[in-house]
Amino acid sequence: MERFILFTRIIVRSALPRLRAAVYAALRTLNGSQNVYATGSGQTASKLQQLNLTPRVAVHTNGTWYPVLRTDNSTDYLFILSRDSDSRGHLTTGKRRPLLHYQRRGNTTEIPLHVAANQTVAFAFSNELWSEIETPYLHALRVPSNVLDYNYSTSCGLLLHTSTDHCNDCNFQLSNGTSYYLSLDSTSLTSNLQRNTTHHLDTLVFWLDIPGLKNASGLGYYSSFFSWPPSSAYNVDGAYLTFPNIAQGIKVTVNGHDVEPLDFTNPRVDIGPYITSDSNEVTAMISTLMWNHIRSIYDEIEISEIAPLLSDLLPDRMGNGLIGEVKIIPYVTTQYMI
Repeated sequence: MERFILFTRIIVRSALPRLRAAVYAALRTLNGSQNVYATGSGQTASKLQQLNLTPRVAVHTNGTWYPVLRTDNSTDYLFILSRDSDSRGHLTTGKRRPLLHYQRRGNTTEIPLHVAANQTVAFAFSNELWSEIETPYLHALRVPSNVLDYNYSTSCGLLLHTSTDHCNDCNFQLSNGTSYYLSLDSTSLTSNLQRNTTHHLDTLVFWLDIPGLKNASGLGYYSSFFSWPPSSAYNVDGAYLTFPNIAQGIKVTVNGHDVEPLDFTNPRVDIGPYITSDSNEVTAMISTLMWNHIRSIYDEIEISEIAPLLSDLLPDRMGNGLIGEVKIIPYVTTQYMI
């Protein structure tokens, strides 16, 4: 162990355990070595920084993120899971696209990221992906706060989708030093979806609060209509449809067209290709757990003529349904050939 300590830097996390005297003495000796450092819980990253030891992946955030780096042949994969931060990624949808907003500082790449609670984002770094994913030679160093999303193709270039809200930092800067300034008018449109069955909802509430649905489980279809464009005074090119966090999953159609799969931890989709002038219909299908229904018939359930055994009381009913605010966010498209 002495030779191992001599040529290795060691960080001991948290306090020394109170074990048997011999083990405790060995740990005290280890902790007293010149290149062994003791830290408290949650302080390992700061100690590594003090020692000028740079990890391959570092996260700076006001929430709790868990990064995992994996290498497969010539590709490095970075997975980031957010537990409690507030609202970008398409891991659950399988959608792939180039990363266009980052900065290079020496040998490091800094990526600004906005992640929803319980959302997982995946990045792939490889020189072999150019043939699979259309990627420009330039990237953005700075993106205005009113940019909702972007798309890129070699035929259409870079398409920025910017909201119609006023922006105080509307400076779009590319890696070749070129800057673009955006000035937009302000408008907003909010739509609460209604369930298109015998139940008509003024607000989105739990099924528990709807007469006759306390014990309901299964599929729920929410439908609503909205007029487009929101105002003749504004020149808009499309809109994003956003939903609150969905526990079990969601499928959306606009005017009968299936939209792309949604990440149900941060459900948002571009509906610009599907909306038309005048009236538009949005239908959202959500699934629920079967527990509320099972709970209502629990006394009738038998397994080999024996009632199911539970050590505790039955869990309460679950708040099924689409809960929260559904928004339609208009955007303006700005094209850059890069």
